[in-house]
Amino acid sequence: LEQLNKVYELGSHDRQLSTRFIKALGTLATDIREEEIIKVYGIDAPYYYLTESLCWPILEEIIKSKLMTEPMEVNERMRELSLKMPVGSTVLTVVRLVEQMALYYNQTKSIGTLKLNTPEEYVQQYVNEYYLMDMFYRRALEAYHELVTLDIPIEAVINEAKRQLDQEYAKMANVMNLEWLTCVKEKGEAFRGVTLGRQQNFYRTEGDGTVKQVVIVSDALRYEVAVELMQQLAKEKHIATLTPYLAMLPTETKYCKPALLPHHSLGMLGTEMLVDGTVLNTTDQRTAHLCKYKEGAVCMRYEEVMNGDLSAMRELFKRPLVYIFHDTIDEASHSQSPFEVIAACRKAMEQLKVLVKRLHATWNVTNVLLTADHGFIYNDQKFEEKDKHSITEEALEKKTRYYLTDNNRMVDGIVKFPLDEVSGMKGTGLFIAVPEGTNRLAAPGGYNFAHGGASLQELIIPVIKSVRKKIDKTEKVGVALMNHNLTMVSSRLKFQLIQSEAVSMTVTERKIVCQLFHGEVPVSTEKLLTLNSPDAVNINNRVYEVTMTLSKSVSGSMLELRIYDEDDAGRLNPIIQETVKNN
Repeated sequence: LEQLNKVYELGSHDRQLSTRFIKALGTLATDIREEEIIKVYGIDAPYYYLTESLCWPILEEIIKSKLMTEPMEVNERMRELSLKMPVGSTVLTVVRLVEQMALYYNQTKSIGTLKLNTPEEYVQQYVNEYYLMDMFYRRALEAYHELVTLDIPIEAVINEAKRQLDQEYAKMANVMNLEWLTCVKEKGEAFRGVTLGRQQNFYRTEGDGTVKQVVIVSDALRYEVAVELMQQLAKEKHIATLTPYLAMLPTETKYCKPALLPHHSLGMLGTEMLVDGTVLNTTDQRTAHLCKYKEGAVCMRYEEVMNGDLSAMRELFKRPLVYIFHDTIDEASHSQSPFEVIAACRKAMEQLKVLVKRLHATWNVTNVLLTADHGFIYNDQKFEEKDKHSITEEALEKKTRYYLTDNNRMVDGIVKFPLDEVSGMKGTGLFIAVPEGTNRLAAPGGYNFAHGGASLQELIIPVIKSVRKKIDKTEKVGVALMNHNLTMVSSRLKFQLIQSEAVSMTVTERKIVCQLFHGEVPVSTEKLLTLNSPDAVNINNRVYEVTMTLSKSVSGSMLELRIYDEDDAGRLNPIIQETVKNN
């Protein structure tokens, strides 16, 4: 076995041999029946060499037998498989999908009871833990839809696992929000017991007249998407913090977005919201309103800013207050393809990361605020007519997640709130009716992607404050070996390192240097590695595989791996020292 491993290592890594060697392996392997190998040795055998053909039956068995029951073991197996597959392999896309599914199931297993005592407890649990279910489900859908154009031998198994995930997520999200709204009803005080800041008070709380400010309003930027965005912002030099706020009801753009502007009063005219007595539907109307509070202030669309002339933008951001309206996620919800919403979440993160960086670095803006008008609920399932809750009473306005009415009669499956208590609009005399849990109403609007209701996913919105100031992140991420039984095979050493914590606003990346020694003599070249993953959730994204090759002949049976921080110029204090058996 050791000799075979040496032959494989030499043939697959020799620059002159590798192409022909791999081709020869493929030719010789055409008659191998991988499913028979799995039957004999099982999916848990320590296969040294994995082909895609061998991975498929392993993945199939893992998905069918372990995905829901042993999710953390599955996650570990996905990490092992990903390290053995070449970049670009179709298997890796399936591995990413199974990994996110496993993370989802592990999260639901760790949650415990969904029956809490107060609305405040639900909100705190959501921003600390529950949001991860939404994140892992969204990421799983992202990976699943990447498979559409690929040839997947285990497609039927993947589709069944995806169908099961849809059902499990829909059930969990519904139960969580049924319990949440039941608790709110039982307390009988709308959301008064919740300590989060209120959307209608956003500018009064966060606005600062002493400095220039830019406010970005990203339509439908759900809280969990903002958490992932924060991971990406962590790599930048500016400092950002994330705070949850509670949106107004209805969680609908035409109500929530204008409420983020400075104002003295909010009211209603028919089904339109009045801001200081005026309807503000257009960017020009909002600019005129903004100027009443801050001379020279302006509202802009995201596209106008990013496509604008550089010098014109420099002048623009000399103004004391600029609002930028970003609509990537909500705009995608109007597409014929429901999946466009999931792709738009990733696109929005990239756009906002670049925009915040450019505001600080290029346009010299010190203070940036980023928030959303509302969140959303999303299920990648077809909604039949029987799944839609019928509205049986007169309604002033109705959508799939709410309707407005002037009566407070009890209706089965519906929760009603006085609009005055759950929004900044006063004196309306109206009630907002929302379906229990995550049910949809039989009304015009979206069904897969929906908002307007009172689920935690719709109500809890992010407020990110980013400040351009230089700080010294003195603490670097930690690093450790994944295993300690290191062996040199065919003059090559493979090992795995784990970055112990994610890069964040307080912990910076670490650059390390790896080198092999025989006594005090270096016997390999230095290998530089940057540990800079900001992923605090999935540990697999903080694992690095390193391969080192001897640069000179060594007769000794024991070598030593030393790993230094790059800043240790004299290479005096290794952060890792490990004995290596030289075969």
